[in-house]
Amino acid sequence: MAEEKNNENISNENTKFCKYCGEKIPEDAIICVKCGRQVEEIKKSGNDQIIINNNNNATAAASASAVASGLGMHAKNKWVAFFFFLLLGVFGIHKFYEGKAGMGII
Repeated sequence: MAEEKNNENISNENTKFCKYCGEKIPEDAIICVKCGRQVEEIKKSGNDQIIINNNNNATAAASASAVASGLGMHAKNKWVAFFFFLLLGVFGIHKFYEGKAGMGII
């Protein structure tokens, strides 16, 4: 029913047909309302400029190390934690090494 209203609104104004699906669309449409494909190129005027500023140099590793250093934590070697797990895993020593004392006690 909503589609019928949409078609009625379109038929009352100047229309054209989509070159991909043949649906009747408004004359000034750039993208077809039915199939979603781009029907026309976007018209550019002389003074339109698009500026992309992508100066984000942060990485997840840098952020994590900054948070860890702010909390007084140091980077842990995963291999050391693995060997603690193999040798003393029953006692949870590897969790203490990782800085997770609560999990080590459990």
